[in-house]
Amino acid sequence: MYKEMPLDAMQPHDTWIIAFCPDTDSFFVTNQRAFFWEYEKEFTSEESAIIYFENNIDFFLRIDNEIMNKFIGKTVDCVWFENTNKWYK
Repeated sequence: MYKEMPLDAMQPHDTWIIAFCPDTDSFFVTNQRAFFWEYEKEFTSEESAIIYFENNIDFFLRIDNEIMNKFIGKTVDCVWFENTNKWYK
């Protein structure tokens, strides 16, 4: 099912979010919107979102597994984070 993107989706916003891309099976922090999965919490800076991600790995690992299990039946024990180019367990 396709969903129409808001006109400002790819424009920079004043806040940052943590998003997930199933194509790359990875999380990232961005100030743009309209990604496959977006965490509802908004952050005032990229750095604060990165710190939040690093402090809540179990939550994001669960999200990764929920999403990817639906697509390809895959579960993982670590997640890739684009902003730091690191795996997290």
